[in-house]
Amino acid sequence: MKFSDLTTIGIGGELSKYNICNDGFSLLDYTYEYYLNNLLDSGYKTNSKEYKELLPVIVGDGSNLLPPDGQFDKQVFVNKAADITIFDDSFNVESGCMLEDMIDKLIDNGVFAFTALSGIPGTVGGAIVQNAGAYGSEISDYLIEISIFDFKKGKYIELSKNQLKFDYRYSKIKNDPSILVLSARFNINKNFELPSRLTDIFGAKSPKTASDFNNLKDLIIAERAKKSMIYEITDINSHGCGSFFKNPVVPLELIEDNEIFENIPSYEVADPKSIKLSAAALIEQSDLPKGFTLNGRAGLSHNHTLAIVNFGGATRADVDELCEHIKKQVFEKFNVSLEEEVVRL
Repeated sequence: MKFSDLTTIGIGGELSKYNICNDGFSLLDYTYEYYLNNLLDSGYKTNSKEYKELLPVIVGDGSNLLPPDGQFDKQVFVNKAADITIFDDSFNVESGCMLEDMIDKLIDNGVFAFTALSGIPGTVGGAIVQNAGAYGSEISDYLIEISIFDFKKGKYIELSKNQLKFDYRYSKIKNDPSILVLSARFNINKNFELPSRLTDIFGAKSPKTASDFNNLKDLIIAERAKKSMIYEITDINSHGCGSFFKNPVVPLELIEDNEIFENIPSYEVADPKSIKLSAAALIEQSDLPKGFTLNGRAGLSHNHTLAIVNFGGATRADVDELCEHIKKQVFEKFNVSLEEEVVRL
């Protein structure tokens, strides 16, 4: 199997060692056995480079991953554990469950608070790690706790929402490859309010029934599909990693009375001295139009400038070159540094 078979951008070399974990039990068994056989008595300190090189890679949907071109020699576990259990006031979901599948099941059971996240690609585990969100809603909003396996400590641990230190597209475990998210427990909040940005865009007027929310979900997904942000084999513009860059949060004083930002959409954040800017607009107004490419293989989607896609035959090197070119162009025009949302291996 190749990594390119496991990623929506279709990039990556042959896998030397991999296991497919079809349920929570196999995920636990494979990963703990790997810990016992390869890490426990390795002789390396857990913070050493050598120990980190032994850590396995966990792959879910592969919609946010950018692997290397050559043969990949690390152990890979493909996480397909997807069970959902709904209780009176909370629900548990395994980390390999597709986010869209979770939303569908919740709506069918009268739980509507996650509708704004419709159409976001990937698994629940990946969404938690990067605190995925849309329209002012984030997956961490109703999180209670997660269960993890810590490959450094060799222990199963529960972490509360507060311990995860969530921020915009960030959690404490985002850049920690020693943490495997196994499952999550969420509140069932039936008295939530739709984010104002969602109602502004789609004109949703106090939806109440499952049918209402399914209709809203379909509108959100259709909007994402128009921008090729829903993966389809036949849509080359969707063969990417979703949103490649974060919307940058900058000091408010940077844009005040500065005409260069006049046509850049902005959004309020918790810090009154900061403002969030549209990365897509920054890119497009830096002489980087939709469809821009340096070599014809990797380029910006023809439908959304926030997505770097594989037009055919692209390599990791092609994507890296384009990414650096985009960052340079945006910084030179706006003095704003773009940060990547994609996970590099």
